[in-house]
Amino acid sequence: MTRSLFRFFVLVALLASLVCTARAGAIIEGDTADAMVDQTAVNDSSYNTTYNLYVGGLYGANIGTMVEAFQLPYLAPGQQVTGATITFYLEQKNFTPSNNVQLYGLNRVSATSSAPLLSDWYEGTNDTSNTLLDATFVTSKTAVNQACAYSGSNLASFVQKQYTNAAFSGLDLSDSRYIFFRLNPDTNAGGFNNYQFASARNSNRTYHPTLALTISNGISNIAGRLQFSFSLPQASITSAGVYNTVTGALM
Repeated sequence: MTRSLFRFFVLVALLASLVCTARAGAIIEGDTADAMVDQTAVNDSSYNTTYNLYVGGLYGANIGTMVEAFQLPYLAPGQQVTGATITFYLEQKNFTPSNNVQLYGLNRVSATSSAPLLSDWYEGTNDTSNTLLDATFVTSKTAVNQACAYSGSNLASFVQKQYTNAAFSGLDLSDSRYIFFRLNPDTNAGGFNNYQFASARNSNRTYHPTLALTISNGISNIAGRLQFSFSLPQASITSAGVYNTVTGALM
C-alpha cells in the first residue's frame, strides 16, 4: 500500500469516528462585578459586600438580592448548550430566615457590561419580566457551608435562548456575552434575617459562583474542515488532542 493511500484510509477512519455527536463543555466563574442589590443601591455602602452578599432581610425595610453575571463562551456553528448547572456557595444564615430563596434568569443581556443594575432588584413570587428557574433554590432547611446547585433542563434552555438575543448579533470569538442570574427572597422575613452567599470576589476560589455548560456538537465538519472549541476557567498553558473514543488512543 502506498503512503498516500494509507493516509487516505486514516483520514476516512478519522472522519468516520466523528460521525457520533461529540460533546464539549465550559466552566465559567461568576463575574467579579456581582452585587447585592437592594431597593436603593447596588452594593450598598452600609454593608460589607466585598466577599459576601446577603439575600433577604437587611436593616430596616431593606431587602437584599444577589445578581451574578456570567460571560458566555463562543459557540461554533452547529453547537448548542444541552446541559447546565449553576452553583452558589451558601456560607451561613444570619439569624433565622424563614423564607425561600428563588433562582431567576434575567432576560436582559449585555455585550458591554457585567454590572448589575438597580432595576434588577425584586422580592416576591411573580416576577413576570424574568424567568423563574427554581422557586425553592434555598430554603430554611438547607444546610449551610456548602455549594447549592441547580441543573434543571429549563436552565440549559434559558442559557441557549440567551445566545439568540439581538444584543449578541454579529459578535465574534473575542466579544463579551454577559448573561445575568438573580437570587431573591420570595417574601420579607423582617429584620436582619437573611442567607449569606459568597461573591465572586471571595478569597476562597472554591466558593465562587459557577456556571457549568455541556455543549453538543463540539466537533463539526464545516466546508471540509474539522472544527472544535473548548473553554478554560482561567488563563492556562494547555494542549488539545483528538482521541479515538473507543480505544482511547491519541490520533
